[in-house]
Amino acid sequence: MVVFTEDRSISPKEVFDFLVSIDGEKYSRDVMIKVAESYGAQGEYDRSGDAYKFLIKLDPDSLKAADYQRAIITNWMTALDLERAQEEIDVLLERYGPVSGWAKQQKNREGLARSLELTEELVRTTAVGLHGEAQRREKAEKKPDVAAYTRAAGAYEKYLAAFGGARALAAKTIEIRYYRADILYFKLGKTEEAGDEYLAVGKSTPVGELHKPALRNAMDAFEKARPKDTEGRKKLYDVDKKFGEAIDLYATLFPADASLVGVIFKNGQMFFDYGEYDEAIKRFGVIITKYPKDQNAGPAGDRILAALSKAKDYENIESWARKLKTAPAFAAKDQQERLARLIVESIQKSGDKQAEAGRYEQAATFYLRVPKETTDPKIGAQAWMNAGVMYEKAKLPERAADVYQDLAEKYADRNAELAEKAAFSAGQVYEKVIYYDRAAKAYEMVWNKFRTGSRAADALFNAGLLRQALGQNKEAIAHYREYTGKFPGRKDAPDVAFNIGVVLENAGDDGPAYKAYADYAREYRSSGKRIVEAWTRAGRMSLKLGQYKRAKEELTTAQRLWKGLAGKEKAAATSWAAEARYHEGELVFREFEKVSLDVKPALLEKALKSKSKLLGDAEKVYGSVIDYQDLKWATAALFRMGQVYDGFAEALATAGNKPPPSVPPDQVQVYQDTINEYVVNIQDKAVELFAAGYKKAIELQVYDESTAKIREALGRLSAKKYPPERESRSRERIGDRPPAPDFVTEIVR
Repeated sequence: MVVFTEDRSISPKEVFDFLVSIDGEKYSRDVMIKVAESYGAQGEYDRSGDAYKFLIKLDPDSLKAADYQRAIITNWMTALDLERAQEEIDVLLERYGPVSGWAKQQKNREGLARSLELTEELVRTTAVGLHGEAQRREKAEKKPDVAAYTRAAGAYEKYLAAFGGARALAAKTIEIRYYRADILYFKLGKTEEAGDEYLAVGKSTPVGELHKPALRNAMDAFEKARPKDTEGRKKLYDVDKKFGEAIDLYATLFPADASLVGVIFKNGQMFFDYGEYDEAIKRFGVIITKYPKDQNAGPAGDRILAALSKAKDYENIESWARKLKTAPAFAAKDQQERLARLIVESIQKSGDKQAEAGRYEQAATFYLRVPKETTDPKIGAQAWMNAGVMYEKAKLPERAADVYQDLAEKYADRNAELAEKAAFSAGQVYEKVIYYDRAAKAYEMVWNKFRTGSRAADALFNAGLLRQALGQNKEAIAHYREYTGKFPGRKDAPDVAFNIGVVLENAGDDGPAYKAYADYAREYRSSGKRIVEAWTRAGRMSLKLGQYKRAKEELTTAQRLWKGLAGKEKAAATSWAAEARYHEGELVFREFEKVSLDVKPALLEKALKSKSKLLGDAEKVYGSVIDYQDLKWATAALFRMGQVYDGFAEALATAGNKPPPSVPPDQVQVYQDTINEYVVNIQDKAVELFAAGYKKAIELQVYDESTAKIREALGRLSAKKYPPERESRSRERIGDRPPAPDFVTEIVR
């Protein structure tokens, strides 16, 4: 050992290699540790450090590596080489500190914890030692040694960076941070940085004996750090905000200290002057709520009221207005009323702010609160209306409609104009989401409660339409009749009168329906509006009622009137004219069906010719329907043409297979032969007409129910040429155009 430590030309590696050759690696490590310790004991700190660094290099990831690094630091502290010691502390914390990669990979967690405890203690005591050395020098030299204090502050900073977040070390780190703040403030003149550290102490937990002086010092430091050339400046410095934060925290932790009120007021005034009203209100609010009897409470209250009118944080305004209502300085009636108005206004503006940001549901929640804060029906109703609009924009229509309806019920007597608008809006929204029953009730509310309002007529009309859509014909007709009686001069009165017939027809009340259509056609004939449709529907009802002569006249009238129209009016009535022509074919077909085949064979030929002629007449009428160029009735007529021939063929075949009882037995064969001569021709004619009809439908590019029936018949009558279809097709959907309600889209105050 003596040879190794006295011969300076021998490097640690050479010593280690020699020892390994003697007794292996483990023995060599143990001896190397003794060599490093021996060097240190002899004051050979460089050689001792080299030996420890060689040991670290042998196994840098072991727990022992941290021990060796700490030994190096201890050597330089013993040598009073503080700079070298701090350099090695940097190495220790970087390589073997609590957040190092070395620490993360240690599997022996207990061993790691012990190692980090030793490191923490070494770094802390070293930093405290540097601080003590700086104080010793200051005492000896009668002035601060800036370099020494800077070194101590840096050492504290390293410690805090490594261990400042450990809860278990809270008491120690609070003390170290306070020491560093003292150095920065009192020795180095770094006031704002010192204030940051004092404030950090104040924010730490648990609260201890250093918190009060730390926050006091923080306020002093931030005030001194504030620039002097602030005249004309409109924006706060960061240090001003820190100063305010320190005051707030002090007031929270030590509320019994009334000596701070003047400082709080001064800080609040500074924020107020800079236009930082929320911050100013916080300071003045502390005075009002925690020091209500202080001489500054009155002026603080005045400034809160002034700031509330200028602040943009409306939720905060509301909050403080509520607090001020309980403060002694605002107990007077006029002050209470003023605060009540501020609360309402702040809630409204909070809603406006949310709406502008596109947060519609949140906006609605604010508006709904307004009626609870005011008895003014104008303000309360409008806020409620705004809430409904917001729910619509938020795509929550049911909630919107519910709000509108609640508004209408609550404010029907106190704000009738807006209540009527709300009820009507409820109907529109319910209608949009297909809640027709609720929509009808909303519209009926408008009519029942606001009959003199601007929306009453439209509401009654809409209620009728919806009751009709719901199949509630009695209610629909009642609404329509009341509408035509109350509003005969409105442009849509004819439509409403017409709908009475539609509702009755849909309900199967053919007689009353006929009367409604006929009355409409006569009463509104000069308007020309839906007159063709009315005569067609009247003819259709007459057919159902068995009034064939009357039906013929009405259907003929419909077509005659249609031919006299032009342009858009003619185009709009074309489908009804086509239907009228179709029903004329039905009248001819009825005459065809009247001719009976239950006759003697001698008269059979005449009966067959008569039926054939009528069949041909019907075919011509059905065929002429196509000329109207209405797809629905064109395909219906094409199908009907084939159908009547197909039905005639089936009737002939049935009659041939089973002659009527009136045919004498000796004439049955003659009867059957006569029938059979017609059957084949009629069947061929049916196929021919179905094929021609299908081709025409394809040309017209329409595939509706009638087209499907034509194709089905072809598959049955001519399966080889038209194999039965196995595909499924959706059928045409026919219905009235939905209403286009005029929704509320803006907020009005």
